[in-house]
Order: sequence, then structure tokens, then C-alpha cells
Amino acid sequence: MREEDYYGFPLEVRLTHHIHLVAFITIALSGFYIHNPINLFGFRSFKWIGLAHTLSAIFLFASFFFRLYYALGSGDYVNFSFRREDFPLTKEWLRYYLFLRSEKPTQRKYNPLQKLTYYTLIFLLILQGLLGITLLGNWNLLLGILGGRQSVRTLHFFIALFLAAIVTLHIYLVFTTDQRLRVSMFTFGPIRRRRTN
Repeated sequence: MREEDYYGFPLEVRLTHHIHLVAFITIALSGFYIHNPINLFGFRSFKWIGLAHTLSAIFLFASFFFRLYYALGSGDYVNFSFRREDFPLTKEWLRYYLFLRSEKPTQRKYNPLQKLTYYTLIFLLILQGLLGITLLGNWNLLLGILGGRQSVRTLHFFIALFLAAIVTLHIYLVFTTDQRLRVSMFTFGPIRRRRTN
């Protein structure tokens, strides 16, 4: 009988995940309100909506950079690196997610599609933040390079839609995974271990 690590989530990962969740919901709601103002929940002032949008973005990026720092400092970054065996497994994971394969393929902590999604998120969040700062700071040089304020707003909006789609897909996939992992993300106890033969 040997003991095997059960891949739960450390406290630092769980905390940053919850900050991301609250910040993303606030950013999404306030952002869509800024895009199309309606009298919703009593909000009638762009000042408060804009402040909520900006503060949520600051919290999101602060926790995002803390998560990167944690990944580098704890050695967790190795779980995100692509390995030689990931490439043939990508096709099998696609088949599994498209219901063309009933049995879940083997994986380490993250499967190849999760890793690809995380790298995509890093790129999009940084780009989205730069676009937001450009709009907020009214940086004429960058606005000119990017085709003007409306072009930047449009790109910012479509990236927001894409991020919302990724989050929606993530929520769906959470309910198709091992329940112990799901519970681990929302509890603050120690990471459990399992025994295997």
C-alpha cells in the first residue's frame, strides 16, 4: 500500500481563486453596464460604476500577480509547463470534452487543454488590462496606434466576451470533474491525501 498525493488546492490558490471570482463578476457586471447603461440595481452614476470597475480590476491583477509569484516561488509553475506526453494527449482530451470518449484520459495536475487555457488567460488579461488603462488614462498616442478610442473600446468589449465565455465553460467543466477537487476549492482545510494499492 503506498500513499499518493491527492491534488487538492493549497490555501493560497483557493484565496486567489475566490478573489478572481468576485473581482471578475464585478468587472463583468460593471463593464457591461458601462457599455450599455440601464437602470439596474439602483445604479445611476457612472462615477460609482467606473470606480467599482477600476477597483475590481486592481484586485484582480493584484491577486493574479500574487498567483504568478506563488507559482514561481512554490515550484507550482512546473505543473503548467508542457511536457512531451501532453501533445498526443491533447487529441484525447478534446475527444473526451466533446463526448467522443467516455473514459477520462490520464493527466498530471493539469491536462494540456487546461495549460493552454491558462496561458491564453494570462495573455488576454494582460492585454485587457493595457486596453483598460489606455481608455482610462486617455493615452492619445496608444489610442492613435490602436485605431482610436472606439477601436480600443470594441477590442476591449470582445475580449471581455471571450473571457466570459471561458469562465462559463470553466463553470460547466467544474461540474464534470472529480467532486473532491471541487470541494477542495471551496473548503479551507488541509489538502487531503488518498491511499492507493
